Amino acid sequence: FPGSGPRFGGPAATHRGRDSEVMRLVEAAVSDPPPSDGGRPSAVRCVLLSGAAGSGKSSLARRAADALSADGGWMTSTVKFRRGADHGSLGLVYSLFDGLVSSAADDAAGFAGDDAGYGLRASDAVSRTLDGESGRILSEALPSLPRLCPALATGGGPRRAGEASTSRLTFLLARLVAAILSSDGRGALLVADDIQWCEGGALAVLGEVLTLVGRHLADDDDEGGGGGSPPSGGSNGRLLYACVYRDDEVGAGHPATVHADALRDSPHVDVVDEIVASSLGRDDISSMLAAELRLPRRLVDRLTAQVYNRTLGHAMFVVQLLNRLVGSGIVSYSPARQRYAWDEDRLARVRTFDSVASVIVSNLTSLDGTEPLKALRVLSCLLGRADLGLLRLLESNGTLSPDGGFETNLPPLVDGGIVE
Repeated sequence: FPGSGPRFGGPAATHRGRDSEVMRLVEAAVSDPPPSDGGRPSAVRCVLLSGAAGSGKSSLARRAADALSADGGWMTSTVKFRRGADHGSLGLVYSLFDGLVSSAADDAAGFAGDDAGYGLRASDAVSRTLDGESGRILSEALPSLPRLCPALATGGGPRRAGEASTSRLTFLLARLVAAILSSDGRGALLVADDIQWCEGGALAVLGEVLTLVGRHLADDDDEGGGGGSPPSGGSNGRLLYACVYRDDEVGAGHPATVHADALRDSPHVDVVDEIVASSLGRDDISSMLAAELRLPRRLVDRLTAQVYNRTLGHAMFVVQLLNRLVGSGIVSYSPARQRYAWDEDRLARVRTFDSVASVIVSNLTSLDGTEPLKALRVLSCLLGRADLGLLRLLESNGTLSPDGGFETNLPPLVDGGIVE
């Protein structure tokens, strides 16, 4: 442990703080809220999760998804929209639901062990709900559907997703999702992250699918378990939609605002909670330091105060400052004390950040050499996301590839919190 040093934030780190918000998101999925407007609760629920850039919204949603998947057996699917990529918004909406189909297909194939029975029931329910033409249309938008129901995607047919109307696709997609959920009562969490960058038409499709799924599941309950439910009639599965966005980038009339208002007004979607990812409190920072440095809280009180006063609890600033303190040796393991300690004088001289942009600039200027920056430039041209296989193909072009290849130059970017 002393040799490796603590790591704050990032995919490999243990996320701490915001326990109450994570619990609220989990409870929104599993609890039984009272009926609204004199009616029964909908099987489709929504949590609106907002906050400023770098406030920890994505981490919060990821922790809730991990908890539901590990402890509750829920299926989860997440998509993240990108700035300036409006043209791909509808494809990401379809990918969100394809993740649900993929999870059910994995179960049916036996990849999930005890859940294989559920996957087979889901496959049977979908096969009984959709005909061959519908399956061929959906398979263009949902590439995982042939794995779940091979028979639906076989054979010829003049209709394809690209030729079908959006309304037709929306209707079929809702029937598909409802069939999967009603087949065994298992829950699903769908996370749409950074929807402030999603094109308005795609958000309208997403909202319409959720509304139709809620209506189909309500109709199934009224019919005593139809629409692909097992003979025992049990309860329909639940769907929780986590709608994540930057509240400082939306306003009246923004597509994200219109989307949220439509969900609030939908008779078949219950908006059960609205969570604002505010700043981390002193207790959150103290808990983070005590856990990662393996020290009692009384020994980290002064460091907690320094960190909080310099960051005001902004999650990204907190994480970046702590990693900088460790990376620069201001916080380091002391063999004499046999614990982590810090240099108060050096700590007092540390420069702090006044914006997310200044954090990024500081991280970039701290990189050793120019090759990691070259790798980052290529990633930025790919909208910040790429498979390693694609990067290996690009290595054949000497003008694009950094010396040593991409895999050699990605770790500094990951360690600096620049990429994940």
